[in-house]
Amino acid sequence: MVENMPSQEGRNMSLVLGPLKKKSEAKEEQRVVREAKRAADRAEREQRAAAKTAKQTSGE
Repeated sequence: MVENMPSQEGRNMSLVLGPLKKKSEAKEEQRVVREAKRAADRAEREQRAAAKTAKQTSGE
């Protein structure tokens, strides 16, 4: 988001940019993504453990 229109002084151009989201919105989005990743990792670990125990019990 452009807060100020560009200004040109000679060959130098300056432009002030601002964030697209509020900080609280961005933090909440990051938290949701992080929790989803943790849940997926946890499910994958549980699946591996179940497969490992099934393999051990079938080998006996």
